[in-house]
Amino acid sequence: MFCPKCGFDLEDEKGLKFCPQCGGVLSREQEEKPAEKRSRKGFSNRGRIIAMAAAGILAVGGLYVVTHAKCRLVIKNNEFFVREGIFEKKQEMTGSIVVPEGVTSIGNEVFAWCSSLSGIELPSGVTSIGDSAFLNCSSLSSIELPSGVTSIERSAFAGCSSLSSIELPFGITSIGFCAFYSCSSLRSIELPSSVTSIGDGAFAWCSSLSSIELPSGVTSIGDGAFEGCSSLSSIGLPSGVTSIEGSAFEGCSSLSIIELPFGITSIEYSAFKGCSNLRSIELPSGVTSIGEEAFAWCSSLSSIELPSGVTNIGEGAFSGCSSLSSVTLPAHLVDQLANAGIPSSCQIITY
Repeated sequence: MFCPKCGFDLEDEKGLKFCPQCGGVLSREQEEKPAEKRSRKGFSNRGRIIAMAAAGILAVGGLYVVTHAKCRLVIKNNEFFVREGIFEKKQEMTGSIVVPEGVTSIGNEVFAWCSSLSGIELPSGVTSIGDSAFLNCSSLSSIELPSGVTSIERSAFAGCSSLSSIELPFGITSIGFCAFYSCSSLRSIELPSSVTSIGDGAFAWCSSLSSIELPSGVTSIGDGAFEGCSSLSSIGLPSGVTSIEGSAFEGCSSLSIIELPFGITSIEYSAFKGCSNLRSIELPSGVTSIGEEAFAWCSSLSSIELPSGVTNIGEGAFSGCSSLSSVTLPAHLVDQLANAGIPSSCQIITY
């Protein structure tokens, strides 16, 4: 049997979905006579070539990657790419694997749902890790990223519930959407000084994360970035951050103190909702808006002073703040208190 696209001799191989030579999709019935028969010996790096391993061992350039699943690797223009959907029987992949030198890109969802994968060694040439590349690798406990990686894409390590530590190389500039979402064993992480952006939900529900230091260059912290980080007791915000986005620290029940930088102008919806251990917070003078339920259910918050520049207090901003005994605010905001959820026993001080 031959590949109708390149004429590659498939011999007695059955059940292949892709041609090992050109990567063409194979149908159940193929032409018995090739248009142009090509040699099967070795691999070439001309054009687009896919190496496949049905027996669990992938050989590329004399190197071997031991796996427990079918896999494929694309070579194009002398570059190697681990492609999307590389493993067909992900539940059978166990233990650790080594990706060979020459691989420069880990594609989208390549190792997603490899729930028994406990370790992986990436070659030094890798510069890109795709969306959901290691999604729900629940047994993966650690991984070292090569120095050339510059970004952690969306959901790259989401659901890696055994991941307790990871070292991020200098040069990474952004932590993508839900990059470490629900990494429930992650206790600490050091962000390199090159990071400038923390995406939406980047560390959400990392319930063991107790502390994190944000580099001075960070200017953006996305919605829900630290939502559900119930062990997070303190965090320093860089001076370049100008707003606390929606649900950024919602459910951080161990957070007792946080210092907001001078440049903050808005506290968005549910930003500190459910921070039940937050006792006090000083709002910078530049704050103009407090979103809906921004401090709702901060049951330990005893007092707060709103700056003179605040023009809007969102509905339920202080609902469930049962310990709130005094609120100091400019006189023009008194009319907005009715919907703010402030306890009836709370003393209102105007200026």
